[in-house]
Amino acid sequence: MPVLDVVVTLSSAGTDAGPFTIKDNNNNTLVSGITRAQLLAGYRMDIFSEYPTITVTSTGSCTTSASGTVSYTPPTYNYYTVSKFDCDNSCAQIGTNGAYAALSTNTLTAGKHYYYGGYSWRVETTLSPAPASYDVVLSGLTANDSCTACQSAAATYYIYNAGRCQNCNGDPVSGYVYNYTLVSSPEPLAAGVFNNKVVLINGLYLILHVADGYVTDNSPVVNHMAEGNSTGFFGDCNTAQNCAGGGGGGNQFQ
Repeated sequence: MPVLDVVVTLSSAGTDAGPFTIKDNNNNTLVSGITRAQLLAGYRMDIFSEYPTITVTSTGSCTTSASGTVSYTPPTYNYYTVSKFDCDNSCAQIGTNGAYAALSTNTLTAGKHYYYGGYSWRVETTLSPAPASYDVVLSGLTANDSCTACQSAAATYYIYNAGRCQNCNGDPVSGYVYNYTLVSSPEPLAAGVFNNKVVLINGLYLILHVADGYVTDNSPVVNHMAEGNSTGFFGDCNTAQNCAGGGGGGNQFQ
């Protein structure tokens, strides 16, 4: 049963009153030996919500009692299936859709994201009956349309155009344009150092076009240069791919 935090205060008490014992309406002794001064100042204690009526009794030469009832409205608990996204890892999803359970004392909206604990939790469906356990409490949080809202507004990512290398066999012969895709970096890249350098991201050998400039955003793109996610920087496509004797990788579709 829920435990309530209450302050018990006597508005007045004779000088011969006390010490005091406090019981609930199930005759449980909650505390004893409380002084007159403590109750006049306000004595903080816990009571069970199932037994909200308490009786304060003086157990000394004065044996009077006083009772009072604590008003308590139990909260409404709502349960949902939710999906989990890592805010610090480009909003990568963890687990499958609806793999987690959430509790909230307010109504949540399906399809909305709620940020808590470094993760964005997307509401999928309501859960009924209540589950035996839940993974996260999402009470009193702001609803967002997407995971990206949970990423720090202070984070800045530098986004560059990039071409793509042919493989060592010279494939593809055609079909790629100069600006094949976008690459993001957590810090700006110096054109004199990184322009036309090759970086391996997501299985693609990409040629950075740093001299073309960059744009910034608060979210990284799919091909993001981060520790553990990319390898570089190589001087050319042949070197990057270990093409024997130069190979086709020297033809950079930029």
